Formats: sequence, C-alpha cells, structure tokens
Amino acid sequence: MSIINNLTQFIPGTKALAGEINDNFETLRQGHNNHENRVETLESSVSSKFDKSGGTLTGALHQPESVNIQSLNGVITLNENGNSFAVDGTENISSITGWTKGIAIIRWASSRVIQNSSTLILQNSTNKITNAGDVGIYEFNGTTVREINYFPFTPIKSNNFKAQTVLFSPRNPLGYADFIKKVEYSADVIPLMTSNTHTDCIVSASSQYDVTNIPWRACDNSNLDATCFATLTGVPTGWFKLNFTNPKKAIALALTSRNSTDATLMSPKDFIIEGSNDDINYTFLGTWTNITGWLQNEKRLFAFSNQNVYKYYKISILLNNGATYTGFGEIELFEALNDISPLNVKIDCNSDNPIIINFSKGYNLNGKSNDIGIIQQSQSIIDLLDNTLTYLAVEKSSDGMVNPLKTTAGPSCVLAKQKYSDYNSIPKMYSYTSSYEFTSGYFASASSLYNETYAPWKVFDKSPASKWFASVVGGNQYVQFDFPNKRKAARFGIRSGDIPGQNIKNGYIKGWDGTGWRILATITNQINWLAYEMRYFDVSAFYDCSKFKLEITDINNMADYAAVGELELLELAHCYVIPENKMYLFNPATNNYDEKQVVFTGKVYTSNGLVLDTRTFAQNGKYRSQETDLAISNIYNFYHNLGLDYKNIKISGWIKDKINGSIMPWCVDSSIDYTYEINNYGFIGDDCKFAVRTVPTLMQYKDITGTNRSITSNVSLILEIERNFE
Repeated sequence: MSIINNLTQFIPGTKALAGEINDNFETLRQGHNNHENRVETLESSVSSKFDKSGGTLTGALHQPESVNIQSLNGVITLNENGNSFAVDGTENISSITGWTKGIAIIRWASSRVIQNSSTLILQNSTNKITNAGDVGIYEFNGTTVREINYFPFTPIKSNNFKAQTVLFSPRNPLGYADFIKKVEYSADVIPLMTSNTHTDCIVSASSQYDVTNIPWRACDNSNLDATCFATLTGVPTGWFKLNFTNPKKAIALALTSRNSTDATLMSPKDFIIEGSNDDINYTFLGTWTNITGWLQNEKRLFAFSNQNVYKYYKISILLNNGATYTGFGEIELFEALNDISPLNVKIDCNSDNPIIINFSKGYNLNGKSNDIGIIQQSQSIIDLLDNTLTYLAVEKSSDGMVNPLKTTAGPSCVLAKQKYSDYNSIPKMYSYTSSYEFTSGYFASASSLYNETYAPWKVFDKSPASKWFASVVGGNQYVQFDFPNKRKAARFGIRSGDIPGQNIKNGYIKGWDGTGWRILATITNQINWLAYEMRYFDVSAFYDCSKFKLEITDINNMADYAAVGELELLELAHCYVIPENKMYLFNPATNNYDEKQVVFTGKVYTSNGLVLDTRTFAQNGKYRSQETDLAISNIYNFYHNLGLDYKNIKISGWIKDKINGSIMPWCVDSSIDYTYEINNYGFIGDDCKFAVRTVPTLMQYKDITGTNRSITSNVSLILEIERNFE
C-alpha cells in the first residue's frame, strides 16, 4: 500500500476523527513541499551543467560530426574542431600530432599500417594493419599518444564456433580432450619360470644352445646377464612354444634381445606367431619381416590380430640377423583388457558425454552459417596402417551420416586451395632402415654410393648439411625411399647439396604401385641451383605407391658425381581454406576440388602392429604446431583457424637443440624492423597465419657444464598460439 493510501484510508463502520484527518493532511503537505524543493535543486544542478549553447552537458563526451582529414608524409595532424575524425589515405602512419591533451576518436577509411613507436604507443606495442571502418581511441599526453582501445569493423574470420572443429568433447581429469581410445594391455601372462615346467605353463623349443641357454631362461623376468633362449650352434632358425594350462586370448608379444654383444646378429629378423588348441592344427596370427638394428638388451613390442583363445602359441624364427644361432633374452605375452584390438582405435562417447562438431562455416560476412553435428555413439576406426602416423577424422556424407575417416596425409590450413599436405611424410632417418618415429618398415637406397659418409639415408635425415652422392660420374643414377604401406603423393621437394654442378638437371620422380614404376613428375632443365636450395615439383599423375624414386638422367656438370641434399614427399591431403571457411580435397579423376564436410579429430602413431600413442584434437582456444625442423635464414609459415586480432593474441613456443637435448622457451625479443613484425623473428601474415623467421644462429645458451653453445643446425620448434586469454 502506498504512503498516500495509508494516510487517507477510510475504514467502513468507523467514525473519522477530525484530529487524525488534520494530522494526515499536514504530513502530506510537508512531504509535497520537500519533494518540490528536491526537484528545484535538481533542475538548478542540471542547468548549471549545460554549456552556453544549452545543448550539451559539460563533462560529457562531445560527439559532433566527424571531421575528414588526410595524412601527409605518414603524419596525421589533428585540429581543434571536435574530437572525432575520419582519416583517409593509404600511406603508413608513423605519428599523430596536433594535440597535447584530450581523447580523439579516429575512424580509418582504408587499409594501412600504423607503426608503433615510443611516441605512438599502440596496443601490445605492435604495428597494426587497419581495415576500412575500423575505429581507434587515442589519448594525448604531451608528445605521447597512446592507443587505449581499437574496434575492428569486420568480424574475425574464424569465430566462437570455429569451422571444421570439435566444439565439445569428453575430457580427462586434466581437462584435455580425450575421446580416442586405444587397446589396454594386460600384464605379461607368462608366469615367472625357474624351469621349463610351471603349473600354469610349459615352454619348449626346436633346439637349445646348451644346458644354460634353454627355453625357460626367456621367461625368468630377468635379463641382467647373458643367459637367454638360443638355438643350437649352426641352426639359425627355430621355434619357441608356450603351452598354457588355461587358454589365453593374446594380442601382443614383447621380445628383448640378449644382454650380450651378439644380440645384433642373433636376434630375429623375420618371424611369425601361430596359435593352436591341439598342438597339431595351428592358426596364423602375425608376421614380421626385416626387423633389424637390434641393440643389446633392447625390448621391442609386436602386436597381432586375434579373436580367439589358444592353449599353444608358437613363435617361429625364419631368419635372423646373421649369427649361426638365434634366440632372445626375454619373451612376454599380453591380452587386451578392453574390447579394442591392435591397430584399431575407438572414438569413445555417449549421449551423456557426446562430441559436438562444427562441420561448416561458422561466421561469415552474411552472418552465422553453422552445421553442428553430434556424435553420441562410439565408433571404431579399424585397420590402421602399420608403422605410420595416421590422422583421424569424421566425415559427413550426403545422406547426413557421420563416418570415420583415416589418412596418412596431414591436413593443411591454407589461404587458397592446394592439393598437398604441408607436412613431409618421410620420417627422419638415422640409418638405412631406422627412423626416430618408427621402429621398422622404412628403407632408403640408391643406385650407387661414394662412401658411407654420403649414404642414401642422409637424403632423409632432414638435415640440409648432409647429402648422398653417387660413385659413378654423370647421370643415370637414383635415390629411393620405401614405405611399409601405400601413399598418394601430390608434391615432391628436392634440396640441392653444396656443389651446384652435382644437382639434378633432368630426370623423373617415379612411384611403385605394386605392378610397375609410374612416372609421377618430370624434371626438366633445372639449372642455376644455389647451395642448399629447395625446389618443389607437383605430381602430374596420381597413384597409390609404396616406393618412390628420384631418377637422375642428367646433372648440371656431367663430369661430376650426382648428389641430393634432401628429398621430401607431400601427400594428397584435405585442405581447409581459411577465407572460404571450407574443406576441400583434390579429385584426380575430375581434376577439380571436391568440397568436404570433414572434421579432424586426432592422430595415432602405430609401430609393429601396436597403437603406441593417440592424440585427440578439440577446441581449447589454442593452436599448437607439430615439431618443425628449422634451418638458418628461412621463413616458416604456421597456418591455423583460430582467427586472431592484434590485441588478443599470445604466442609462445619451445625450441630444442636436437643434438645436445636442451629445450628452451622460444625468445620473443624483436631485433628486425619489419612491417608486420610483432616479436623476435615472428610476424603476422594475416588473421590465420603466423610466420617465424630464422637467422644465422638458431640458439645461443650456456649448458649445464657452463659451455657456451651457438647452434646453427639440428634445431626444432614447437609453436603455440592462443586467443581469448585473460
């Protein structure tokens, strides 16, 4: 009830008293007078705040029509006519003058660069590229102008709903996306043995070296000494058998080489595993070939496909690495704890914890255009390629179904359509058959060899300073790389050596598709090579090939030896085109690009039939690059679809000395004057590209021993870019 109603209320059945009525009306009169006094005081106060024209409150921001002005020689001079300006022109701005106090609003009418300096301090102390319609607010204090805010006219290209991304996914306890699941292995099912017979298992072999190096020695859970299982001298092949009391559903085994200097030669090179329930009829389960480079006391894991339980498991060594006897120091056998098999992974989610994916564009100039997909059921991705890095994705088909997709070609985030991945598919080799990423399956070779210092695998060690060259003068030479599985190449990179005359002039790049060598690209009249120069050659015919060969018909100086510094293979890959916010894949059959609704969800490393590692992709507001090898005096582009502006970007990274093992934060201390440069040897190309520039010295530091190191090669960088940080 209001105060007036309360004071004047009349209660039926009662008699109003004159004194009460008089008191009530006196209270109302006093309240009314007080209210009028407050109104008069307020009107007087407001009137005193108006300027002489009576139209604008003093102390408030006066916003008249914008004054059009023109920059001159990179300088904007403000006049006294208001504080809102529209600035035209295209030249770079180095200074804003004319005022010593106050705040100005500047609307930029065209694209240009505003240069940060000690007298023109921009946000983040970095140069800025304007676009037509952008507005900045600037504070003047003596000779210093400070940008206090900046408003872009157009929205960021990639928005809150980032295109082709995982928007929401199941997370692990640390908060990271974790929805790609791999097989979980049991402990070793072979019991600890002190003789060939145990209540749970009996072991036997085709022969034994002597009374010490006998079968059970490979099941004693110890490899501290040289005792092992080995066959009889002069018998380099043989079998090793496990007979379990209770059948096992084994899916992986581990072999550890003998703890002795003969391990390299006596360890298995080619072998198989079989299963049986009667020791007569055996089922083939898995095979491995060319398993070389064993070290002393080295453990290697091998997985195989098996859907059944068996009492007997037999490992048959068909070929070793050169000794007159064969064997190993330890053997282990493993079962699966979950329902996932080797070389299979699962996108694991449910209705309570789904994966939400944006297949389509996100924001564009016409507004929002999203295509949100929800995955609520687990999906298995089977038959991954062995000894590879496989990228996993989900693809939306024309009927609206979401299907898993796998590829060995890393997706590219680019400014225009391209056929090839940005990542070299050849792993970094450190011998003819060994790489840092995978234990087996890759092989380098050549037509001839000058000496081991210039071995063919040096072409694939990702070091510009090393090279292969032939032992035969002139052309008609080749260098070759074999994969364990087929790839579809779209581009090759050839890096020259240090002697221009040794480089290829004419030749071919060929691929082996299983039936014959196919010409993928023709190299014609490649002259005037610079030392360590990289040139790229696009594929003209697309085939699925497991072997690739650079055939050198002619070199630039036919009196010299053919040489190659590096050879890269870039596979046919999906590309996300940033300006269009669309995913494409080149179609060789139509010679055109097919638009795809694909979202990459993660990547998987496999080796010897095992899924060694899984990494899930999801939106964390961050882009993290793959480990990128750096060479001196070069520029490396990192493409992302975060969408960044200059006031909302955080860049960090880790740089590694790959020889000495030191890892340091990437330094951000500028020393190069470049239009778009924002920190040390890094600069923005546009909203979705960041570039890193290297100089003659990649790293300088003092190591743990106090030694000063100046590193110019064998350095790698991982770059991280983050948006919307506090």
